[in-house]
Amino acid sequence: MREKREFNFALRWEQKTTQKPLQRILGLEARMLGGWVGGAVLIMAVAAAPWLWEYKLQNDLKQVHGNINQLREVDGLWQQVKSLQKQVQNQTELQAMMQKSAHDPGPLWAKLNSLFPPGTVVNAFTLQADKGVTLAVAIPNPIDVAQLWIKLRDSNLFQEVDIQNVSLQDKAQTLNLNLKLK
Repeated sequence: MREKREFNFALRWEQKTTQKPLQRILGLEARMLGGWVGGAVLIMAVAAAPWLWEYKLQNDLKQVHGNINQLREVDGLWQQVKSLQKQVQNQTELQAMMQKSAHDPGPLWAKLNSLFPPGTVVNAFTLQADKGVTLAVAIPNPIDVAQLWIKLRDSNLFQEVDIQNVSLQDKAQTLNLNLKLK
């Protein structure tokens, strides 16, 4: 059943005043204590917010650095892949050139001619069936000999470039080179 409510305000006021004062005080103290505790928790939450935000930012920064390190490894591998692709392309071009030059040494001669220092005179050029190249060249001075050696070595055309019997005197030199194509 429904409880009947009393709309007599005077009667309610009288009941409140006759209520035990200890219960009224305890109820008021409990509400005040709850308000203080809630306020303290709110103040602590507001005070801790910057530290919590900094902690979150530090974790985000660690994740970003981890991703960057992973990408550096990938970038290094990518650079290796590019280098290897370039080497494969050079070797493919060389192989195609060698197949053409089995009958016509012109393309190989053009590539070799671009490697010679200025003033170099080629006295003999022979392309052998076993991928060997024999050259007899006259070079104006020892510095040009060193330049020729470096250019032949860095061209990636030959397996090994070894120039022997080089004179350090400042005069023209004649070299006989036996080179093996890669």
